Amino acid sequence: MPERTMLREFKKRFEVDRLCIRSSHAQLVLKTIFNRAEDAAIPLAVSRYPVNSQPLMDFFGVSPTAMRIRLLELSLVY
Repeated sequence: MPERTMLREFKKRFEVDRLCIRSSHAQLVLKTIFNRAEDAAIPLAVSRYPVNSQPLMDFFGVSPTAMRIRLLELSLVY
């Protein structure tokens, strides 16, 4: 999962460069409140936000766990 492509696809789906789990936008995307980025990463990996979009894990053809790791490596969720 190349970094530039990850950054582009993340921003395209979630409309932010990085997602703070305590933000109102994160609550809208995740539909729940998380206390740790590690816990929010898998829901982001499988999210269809916006509704008609393809989940990041499907776009890259990886498992939710692999996408979780990459989201955290790139600090896209914090």
